[in-house]
Amino acid sequence: GGTAGGPILKNRLFVFGAYEGLREQIATSSLQVSETQAFRDFVVNTRPNSVAATLLTQFEPFNYPTLNLVDLGSPAPGVFNWNATPDGIPDLGQVPLTDPIRRRGTKVNGRVDYHFPNGNDRVFASYWYSKPNWQNPALRRAFQGNVYNRTQSFSVAHTRSFSPQTFNEAHVGVHDILYENLHSGAYHVPGVSTDDGFSTGNFGWSMEYFGVKGLEIRDVFSLNRGRHNIRMGVNFRRSAIDFASLLPNDSPAYSFASILDFADDEPYMEQRAVEVGTGNAALRPLYMISQDLSLFFQNTWQIQPNLTLNYGLRWEAFYNNRLGRDRNNWQPIISSDQILSPSAIPNVTNVKVDRFYDTDWNNFGPRVGFAWD
Repeated sequence: GGTAGGPILKNRLFVFGAYEGLREQIATSSLQVSETQAFRDFVVNTRPNSVAATLLTQFEPFNYPTLNLVDLGSPAPGVFNWNATPDGIPDLGQVPLTDPIRRRGTKVNGRVDYHFPNGNDRVFASYWYSKPNWQNPALRRAFQGNVYNRTQSFSVAHTRSFSPQTFNEAHVGVHDILYENLHSGAYHVPGVSTDDGFSTGNFGWSMEYFGVKGLEIRDVFSLNRGRHNIRMGVNFRRSAIDFASLLPNDSPAYSFASILDFADDEPYMEQRAVEVGTGNAALRPLYMISQDLSLFFQNTWQIQPNLTLNYGLRWEAFYNNRLGRDRNNWQPIISSDQILSPSAIPNVTNVKVDRFYDTDWNNFGPRVGFAWD
């Protein structure tokens, strides 16, 4: 409605919100290779102080196998060495795993839209939050996988009409993305696998963390003057990546030729990330920051009713990625001379790398086009 004093805006405030919940179980079925109870008892009775006896006792499967039992023989000292003559004790078998994959999730979003009484200003704000998570079944409850993602974002925009010919829009947005893959416990247990199919413990995918946080700020100004529609703006973005894969870095992974070698604590390979200088276990966290800035100007000029000219210029700067939180990046730097001279390869050393490239301040992109009818 309107009066002699000017227009009156009604219903200036708009609010919206929503919630969604997820509860789901997905049926699964698979056959898992496991040690038999007879083999566990044999190891505990004959090698009570072994690592194998400790792991087999503390982290039993929820069921011992009754299918496809195999008698591999009996352990003997030495890697890749055992007595293959059956000893009457089944060593391995298969266990049906029928636990469902359980998924839960929460999603919330909200929106607020407000028109100021002056009729020229408007504020729009929105928020999104989503957190699905799921649990992957495992033969040993201590090593069940718990995976979840969390995504949330918030943005607010302000628009102002200075006149029928001038308009400005400012926007600020932030987002936060997190992914975690965690076992329910027993992170100290290294990954153990044998060439005949047995496995237990934690491997590289057993504990992961990945997060991204971002910020974006932009402003666009529009001006209409006769046959010219002019737009100019600025945009800034910043992104921080936080990544850590904690296993097998803080715990090694061991490979055995057979479960019989496992009974004797005789692996043939150990995999582990170590610091080259000290030999200590190495963590490989990464915290990297990237930024870019852009400016633009463009004009749409209607020269004649049947001829329109578009032209503009954009400038962008992609800043060099840098590490944060006092984290350093060390990489072997190899010259072409070292590649061509094998005798020089042993002299290659790790060098602290502060940047992958230099920031280029000369990124200009012109734009020209026309439309004719």
